[in-house]
Amino acid sequence: MDWIVGLLLLLVGVVIGFFVSKYWLEGQTSEQTADNSEETMKELVAQQTAQHIADSRELVSDVQRQCDALQQRLNAFEELMSRSDSTAEQDKLEFFGGTADAYLSNKQSSQPREKVKSEYQPRDYANSGSGLFAGEDKNVTEINEAEKS
Repeated sequence: MDWIVGLLLLLVGVVIGFFVSKYWLEGQTSEQTADNSEETMKELVAQQTAQHIADSRELVSDVQRQCDALQQRLNAFEELMSRSDSTAEQDKLEFFGGTADAYLSNKQSSQPREKVKSEYQPRDYANSGSGLFAGEDKNVTEINEAEKS
């Protein structure tokens, strides 16, 4: 009978030990999880920051290239305008290109078309024949009455 009491005490000790160790390990794992999640967040923020800096540098270099191209075009235009001082040289300056000059020269040489007047009125395709093209004067009330019937 003494060995049964010893066995029961051993069983109770194992159960109590199990719950105490579980509680104690949960506390340690939650601390480790919090530390790991904090480190993970720091790494993620560092990666995103590095990506943002790289994208920003690329955008700045694109804007710089566009500014340089614009500066070159502006300098070329200014040089072209400063060279054309006389009116003879201004006539040589093409603002629209060769295709526009050819189009404008063809457009100016064409003669205006004459308007053709027809001798007859077009046919009226209305349901009740409103007389719009017949030349008759009808009041609005007569037209409405004709449409109702």
